[in-house]
Amino acid sequence: MKENLSQNTVEPLIIYFDKLMPLNPEEKELIAAKFHPRLFRKRQFILQEGNVCTQIYFVISGFLRMYKIDDKGITHIL
Repeated sequence: MKENLSQNTVEPLIIYFDKLMPLNPEEKELIAAKFHPRLFRKRQFILQEGNVCTQIYFVISGFLRMYKIDDKGITHIL
């Protein structure tokens, strides 16, 4: 059952890649095996200053915000 859930949630990524370059069934299976869905809550941090980014994210719904707070306390949205 978990495989079906994973397959369904990875489907938008497969569709996106398939539009850029047609994929064969083996490539689609590889994408489904290597990419794992993850749900983030509102205001949850994905990466914080000082941490090393080791993953690639594909946003299906919603948005992400990248920002920096300078020495004066002013927030700069990048």
